Amino acid sequence: MRRVVRRVIALWTVAWCAAGVPFVPEAPAVLGARTQQPRTRGEEVIDRMLAVVAGDLIMMSDVAAAVEFGLVPQTAGPDVNRTVLSQLIDRSLMLAEVDRYAPPEPSRDAVDREFASVRERFASAESFQEALARYGVDDASLRATLRANLRLRAYLAQRFSTVPPLDGEIAEYYRRHLDRFSRGGQPRPLDEVRADVIQALELDRRQTMVDDWLAALRRRVTITDVYTPGLH
Repeated sequence: MRRVVRRVIALWTVAWCAAGVPFVPEAPAVLGARTQQPRTRGEEVIDRMLAVVAGDLIMMSDVAAAVEFGLVPQTAGPDVNRTVLSQLIDRSLMLAEVDRYAPPEPSRDAVDREFASVRERFASAESFQEALARYGVDDASLRATLRANLRLRAYLAQRFSTVPPLDGEIAEYYRRHLDRFSRGGQPRPLDEVRADVIQALELDRRQTMVDDWLAALRRRVTITDVYTPGLH
């Protein structure tokens, strides 16, 4: 769902999650009508614009839907909404880039598996349908968003592939991050955790490349972020 992502949003992990991003494009709207004015029910605010990314609105309902449908990595901390909104902003930037390069389309089976994974987050078919209705989403829109997520994941994996690290680089990374490869406060031998060290090193390198790329995208695009902690 392009607008689910640009509204619901996927990444990576970054939502891209080591190219498992979460977190996309080319999809019909999923979360209800877009408006720059707060949607209200009497005096109660039920939706509100939080950000505009190159003309794309991200609403308060998008943040809630992204969490409920598992479209962003699990988040904890003092301000979950702030963290999720930042992920959705980054995701919107990445999706625009994906559209420019048109990575291969995912198979129907791959989309079906993603859809089943989202459905399994809910206790019953009824609760799943209630959640879809709450955000103005239908099955087709959700599938479109999940298809976009897979396209983004494929794009990130292709664009930010890394070369295998050298032995010296592996040893240096291990020395600098001994706490990550320890058990009971004692470092485990490098030979025992070598595969884990290589994986962590490659993920860090990819994350650095993605962060640099996103920083460049942010400089090229107008982003209006009106989020106020405690207001939403």
